[in-house]
Amino acid sequence: MGGRKLFQFKFRTLLAIRLYLFFVFGFFVVFLLGVNSAYAKTVLSFSGGWIPNGYVMRASESPYVTNSPTLRIGSHSTVTVEQGVVIKFKTGLKFPGQFLIYGILIINGTEENPVVITSDKDDEYGGDTNEDGSDSSPHIGDWSRFEIDKGGSILINHAIIRYGGRGGIYGGMFELYPGSNAQIQNSI
Repeated sequence: MGGRKLFQFKFRTLLAIRLYLFFVFGFFVVFLLGVNSAYAKTVLSFSGGWIPNGYVMRASESPYVTNSPTLRIGSHSTVTVEQGVVIKFKTGLKFPGQFLIYGILIINGTEENPVVITSDKDDEYGGDTNEDGSDSSPHIGDWSRFEIDKGGSILINHAIIRYGGRGGIYGGMFELYPGSNAQIQNSI
């Protein structure tokens, strides 16, 4: 009987030590060495694509990846994109990604931390968000455009805008309607 208790004690102790080491080692690998942030992302998914008034995209929650082809900003809404944010339009959807702006979109990058708007195939900014390794590469026209409608405004400072230009009336990345406003500075 004494041998059995000793065996149970040793077994439980060894099991506890193994579990402890597993959690400590797992913590070390995940948090101290870092998780591959290439897969970290915030999915932009809104009912009907309508981004709520006052929505702010922050670098700490970046990269942002669209879940629908169209992101809309309502006529009485202001959406702000802070410095260092990466926004990626998902490819492979029925329609190419686009912003439809009836309100105000403010993109506030800086020279050191520009805002980047690109394709989900673009691994250079925001990492490999489509999780395919090097199996895909971005191309012009992976997403569509910014459409700024009557009464809408887009204010862009220090942004890198890549791999758009598919769709729209003229196939460009900016489609401005009469009564709209666009101010673009320090951007490519």
